[in-house]
Amino acid sequence: MAEAMVPLILLTALCTGQVPEAWREVRESPEHLRHLDAGVKCGSCHAGSFDPAGTAPCESCHFQARTPLHLGAFEGEPRCADCHRFGANPAIEPWNCARCHTSDPMKPSAHSAQNCATCHSAHGAREKVECATCHKDQVPGREKHTCETCHSPHAPKEKAISDCASCHQEEKKHVECVSCHEPHTSRTNNCTQCHAQKVASPKHDNCSNCHIPHRVEPELALGSCVKCHEKIEVVHTQNAAEDGSCGSCHVSHGVKKKPPVVAPCSSCHQAAKNDLAFHNGKTKCASCHQAHDFLAPLERAEHFGQAATCATCHKDQVSSPISEHRDCVACHAGGAHRPEPLPSGDSCERCHEKVAATAPEGHADCNSCHEPHSGKMRAKLACATCHSEQVQTKHGHTPNGCADCHRPHGPGGIAEPPKCSTCHVTSELPGLHLAGGHQQCSSCHGAHDRALPLTRAACTTCHIDQVTHQPEAPICSSCHPFAGRTDR
Repeated sequence: MAEAMVPLILLTALCTGQVPEAWREVRESPEHLRHLDAGVKCGSCHAGSFDPAGTAPCESCHFQARTPLHLGAFEGEPRCADCHRFGANPAIEPWNCARCHTSDPMKPSAHSAQNCATCHSAHGAREKVECATCHKDQVPGREKHTCETCHSPHAPKEKAISDCASCHQEEKKHVECVSCHEPHTSRTNNCTQCHAQKVASPKHDNCSNCHIPHRVEPELALGSCVKCHEKIEVVHTQNAAEDGSCGSCHVSHGVKKKPPVVAPCSSCHQAAKNDLAFHNGKTKCASCHQAHDFLAPLERAEHFGQAATCATCHKDQVSSPISEHRDCVACHAGGAHRPEPLPSGDSCERCHEKVAATAPEGHADCNSCHEPHSGKMRAKLACATCHSEQVQTKHGHTPNGCADCHRPHGPGGIAEPPKCSTCHVTSELPGLHLAGGHQQCSSCHGAHDRALPLTRAACTTCHIDQVTHQPEAPICSSCHPFAGRTDR
């Protein structure tokens, strides 16, 4: 009866011109045509009415789809026509899920290019699709990790990277977790994959010896030196181990090549152009300074003025029997860095004030005669070393030599050459020595004359009125003797 009524209703509608436009759209829709082509009779779906059918007519044939996935997802039961097009709306297509799931974060997800049917079944329950079905090479390699631990099926894959902290709250990220940890294996990347330019110094090739993988701040790495070097007490700089200043001398990384174990001292102590700039230009800083106790003994208050450091190289010099001469900085005021001694007149005068004040011209440089560290006279040194002509004269052969008339400096010794009469008693001098006007020895004699002044010119210096007297006589003493008789 129902099947007979359908053509009658349709005929009546056509004759009266009352066929709604929606009926025409349904009649020409893909699903309607597919049913007609399959020989499905109109009455099978339209039971005496062309109003939209529910799910009951569909279930009479499609009994396997009686429990749709969407059951209960909407207010009321979803109709088959919500996914299968029986109308003009081209958006109604099987698996065009986004037409309804507009708020679902599926669009930007890693699966947005996949058909929903890859994982979901529209009709009835479906067994869980294992991720490995598609992602054979991306099976979690870490214990307690499943795909769902990190990934949400409809979330962007980048969200899995940012979600590491949801489990690892106490581990500070090193850039981002996947920069070191391969997410689908148990492998951890080698540091050099990112830090290829960082070449470690010898015995520091294992980055984790100094760096905490999840706390890579440089200051923490520098503070880790004491883990291996706990026996080294550093007083080079204050609190070196704690404030990381080990790295100011020990360069941890080089660029493309291994760095030196120790940086040059001059890299911080810029007053020195290089590590040979001080002292004599040939001595390294480490010859006097200990690397971890940089203050040399001469620079410490309790050792200042002692020669402990200097004796390392200058053993003979600091073993002076003169205690005052063991204080190196007393004469080498520039210290170890600039040890050139002060001019002896300045340095010696500090202690030998009276000696310096009485030294005659030519004797002001103490080092000319004295060895500065022992204070002794220089070997094979005598007055004749400098005064060679004077010692060849008659006065150079006196019992005590030069010291009978001179002293090298005071305060002891003969301050001024004594009078000639000290040795040459005037009353005992022969000839005209006793004549008036001849008692001033220096008028005719020089203390270091090698020969007696017997020339005519020497006499006429005083006896001017005798210049023309017996001009043919070569010397005056032929007639006026200074030795022997005086009655001529």
